[in-house]
Amino acid sequence: MKLPSIPFLADAFLAVLRRFPFVMLAAAVGTVALMCLLEDGTTQGEKAYSKLVMACSLGLALTLCAKLVAEKWRLSPALGLLPSVAAIGLCVLYYFSLDWSEFDNARTPIRFIGLNLAAHLGVAFIPYLGAASVEDFWEYNKRLFGNFVVGAFYSLIIFTGLSIAILAVNELCNLSIDSM
Repeated sequence: MKLPSIPFLADAFLAVLRRFPFVMLAAAVGTVALMCLLEDGTTQGEKAYSKLVMACSLGLALTLCAKLVAEKWRLSPALGLLPSVAAIGLCVLYYFSLDWSEFDNARTPIRFIGLNLAAHLGVAFIPYLGAASVEDFWEYNKRLFGNFVVGAFYSLIIFTGLSIAILAVNELCNLSIDSM
């Protein structure tokens, strides 16, 4: 198996960044917020970062839905930004609607799961709204699911390898790596 070159990976990354800029922005902001959440020990920081992580998680699927809407109906570049701006606006509204006092009861997690499920179902359905070919719809969703499974498998392999490497460093070199 031949590994892809660094220039190829950089070109592929830039192509994804050009096609899905708001999705990548939501992923980057969410990742930074999650790292800050892990490092910040204060209760106030935990509240703000948790809300931001939840909004960005929802923003991933919503901005992808918005881009799919723009591509499905072949909107002009100026009009194509409108669904993405609306999706970002919804994420901002969701962020400000989160009340930390409600995190203790089940309302907030259930609402988050429901909204995320609806946004992900939008990703599965939007490209084939009004399409006559049911076979293409199922092929698209089969490919989406297959890519998810492959990504989850690769993530599991990377996590396992890093965990074994950290364990080896701890045991062989008597280094103590803080596990938080």
